[in-house]
Amino acid sequence: MNRLRILITVIFLSIMGLMWQTLENSKAPEVASTPVTSAKPDFVAVNLTRTVYDANGNKTQRLSAQKMTYYKAQDKAEFESPLLVLQSSENKASWRISSDSGILYNNHRLLLEQNVNAINLSVNDPIEQITGEHIRIDTEQSTMMSDHPVNLLGDGIKILGSGLTADLNQEKIELIKHAKTIYQRPSK
Repeated sequence: MNRLRILITVIFLSIMGLMWQTLENSKAPEVASTPVTSAKPDFVAVNLTRTVYDANGNKTQRLSAQKMTYYKAQDKAEFESPLLVLQSSENKASWRISSDSGILYNNHRLLLEQNVNAINLSVNDPIEQITGEHIRIDTEQSTMMSDHPVNLLGDGIKILGSGLTADLNQEKIELIKHAKTIYQRPSK
């Protein structure tokens, strides 16, 4: 009986050794790491201006920049000093939005970064200006969004908070998290 146990143990260990060796050989081969190279742009434009019109021939937006670098494979354009002028579909509101840099994805999703300044060109609106460091704009829907700190400035009021949703067509601006409101006496 003792020899039988030894024989079964040797057979079991031999089978386990063969299985272990098979598993070790079937591991995925390691891929040599290659340095990541940035994609080459398809073209670069300097002092670019792009104007978009609606079906009735009304100007809905104008985007200009000092420099634009376009990557077709990624369907994105990177901008230096972009300036976007958006006109709402009902011609109610008009905004001039600038920043130090921006990226346009899929020809309508614009991410503006660093010193974003949105100025309301409509007169007598309570919100005259929105500033922040990161604001996303959907140029087709005329909406602005941010998850970062923003400042809303108006006639005698300054509102500080985090997060923003704005629908320019509906003339609705919502601050997600209010931090502080400062009322200022108008100068005479």
